[in-house]
Amino acid sequence: MAKSKGKVLGGNKPLSFAGLFALVAVIEYLLFYQFAPEILVNGLIEANARLLYTIVKATGAPVTLVAETLTFPNMQLRIVYECTGGFAMFIFSACVIAFPSTLRSKLLGHVIGAIGIFAINLGRLLVLAWAALHARGIFDFIHKYLWQATFIILVLALWAVWVNRFTGKKRDERTK
Repeated sequence: MAKSKGKVLGGNKPLSFAGLFALVAVIEYLLFYQFAPEILVNGLIEANARLLYTIVKATGAPVTLVAETLTFPNMQLRIVYECTGGFAMFIFSACVIAFPSTLRSKLLGHVIGAIGIFAINLGRLLVLAWAALHARGIFDFIHKYLWQATFIILVLALWAVWVNRFTGKKRDERTK
C-alpha cells in the first residue's frame, strides 16, 4: 500500500502503544459496558438473539425465541451482552487507536473490525446453536474453552491483517 500522507496518530514505541492501548481500553470499557445506555445494550442483545434465531430457524431446527432466550429441545441459550462481541470490539478498537497510523486508516480499521468481529461472533453463536442442538455433551467445552481462545486468536489476526494491509506500514518499517 502506498505511504499515507496523513498525520500519524498513536503510540509509535512499544511502551507508548501499550499505555495508550490500556487507557483507551479502560475508557471504552467504562463507556460501552459500565455506563452504556440500557437501550443500546438491550438493542444489541436483542439484535443478536433475533439474527441467530432467524438463521437457525431457517435451517428447519426446532427453536423458539422469547426475549433474548433461544429454546432448543435439549437446552436454552440466553444471549447476554458478553455474547455480542462487544468486548472483542473494545480490544480491537483500542489496538487500532493505539497503533501509529493515520486517522483515515483508523476509521477503516474500525469498519473492518466491526464487520469482522460481527461475522466471527455470529459464526461463534451458530456453532454454539449447533452444539445445543446436536452435541449438548460438549457444549460447555466449546463455549467456555474452544471459543474463548479461538475468538481471541481471530480478533488478533483481524488486527494483524489491518496493520499489514491498511496502515501503510510494511513489516520492515515496523521492526526498525
